[in-house]
Amino acid sequence: MSIICGIDVGSENSGICFWDTKRQKIVSSNDKQPNDILTAHSANYIVIEDVVSYGMPVGKSTFDTCKAIGMFKERFDQIHDGKPVYLVTKPEIQLHFCNTSRAKDANIKRVLLDRFGEKGTKKNQGTLYPLKNHSWDAFALCIYLEDNILKGD
Repeated sequence: MSIICGIDVGSENSGICFWDTKRQKIVSSNDKQPNDILTAHSANYIVIEDVVSYGMPVGKSTFDTCKAIGMFKERFDQIHDGKPVYLVTKPEIQLHFCNTSRAKDANIKRVLLDRFGEKGTKKNQGTLYPLKNHSWDAFALCIYLEDNILKGD
């Protein structure tokens, strides 16, 4: 089993998704996992959304998010037995799924729905059923890593 943990970091809570690449199944996801208890011990690979500058003013929450990204990277570097912790920017995700850095989250979500099928209902759940808000971004990170980094594994 090969598990990817994708993390869409926020200033206090983060979206997280664990993706089983062999079974092509979401093992678990959480839209608002508190940063102070977030862990990825069961993952073989970790990918975190990194922040880039767009030349616009930003507020305290953006700087808090940057600090959280650094904290996660350091924490997971220490517990991940020397395996790399991947940092991927939003423009990389946008280009991968939509071939433009102007794509919105809804565009990326549509590409994922087209690829994996609709979410479904509680009684008839699709592959993407567990995803909500920020866990969609975390899932996109998982698929990006699988498509670009792990395709040779």
